[in-house]
Amino acid sequence: MLLLVRDIAGSKADLLIAMLVGLMAVGLPNGYGIGLIAGRRWFISGAIDNRQYETRHRHHTEAITLPSRIDGRGSFCGVSYSQAIEMAGGVPLIVPLTRDRRVLDHYVDSCDGWLLTGGGDVEAKCYTPRMSAASRKKIRGADEARDEMEIYVLRRVAERDRPAFGICRGIQVMNVAFGGTLIPHVDGHHNPKPDALAHRIEWTKGGRLQKAMGGFDRVNTSHHQAVDRVARGFEVVARAPDGIIEAMEKSEARYCCAVQFHPERLVKRAPEFLDLFRDFVKACRSGR
Repeated sequence: MLLLVRDIAGSKADLLIAMLVGLMAVGLPNGYGIGLIAGRRWFISGAIDNRQYETRHRHHTEAITLPSRIDGRGSFCGVSYSQAIEMAGGVPLIVPLTRDRRVLDHYVDSCDGWLLTGGGDVEAKCYTPRMSAASRKKIRGADEARDEMEIYVLRRVAERDRPAFGICRGIQVMNVAFGGTLIPHVDGHHNPKPDALAHRIEWTKGGRLQKAMGGFDRVNTSHHQAVDRVARGFEVVARAPDGIIEAMEKSEARYCCAVQFHPERLVKRAPEFLDLFRDFVKACRSGR
């Protein structure tokens, strides 16, 4: 799932809210979802770990709470992503899963930046013509519609030099979108504690991400695929102790960066992770 980002100030935030079409479900940790109805006045609310979470814009509410789909056909966005964008000063919008390029072009043309979130594996056929049966069995949670959608959006966003930020699956699909490949399975990178600072990273080259995090070098880990051959134009800027790529950037772009770890889960624990989102939102704002 993708998040489109608008800066919270000014009339463009109103435009983005008005662009919401239909009813969209957002997956939450406790099995419930949030549905949003388009409108200039909006509200979202849902029970999250027995706490109440709500976001208000303008005045009153038009919303409906729905049970999450568990039909294998949905892609859900954890609330921690949208909270991180809000905390960084942006306005998030969750985009519906669609292959309709007319709809996707409308979003691409209208929004300031794109965040590609974590999720299931990228389908093997997107980056390799052949894969062993043993490796193929380890692919899980793949969704061809989501792969097609995100690869298309990334290429269109790049044509317009709009900011794009990838997280976990996001770094993987970003690499694939521009001609790179993936390691279909790695061991030792799925810590059961999602907010644990599980290992160090080595910043291999100074860049935007290292600067935003102030060189902070401990991260969480929750993945089993990883970047293999790096797409042309990207530079590896951080690695795990075992050599797995943890961050990459496209230096020629205004902002095209991605990380393998999950900063959205750590924004309340360490300010360095929130600073990543602040830098992303700043880049979104700068292109107006």
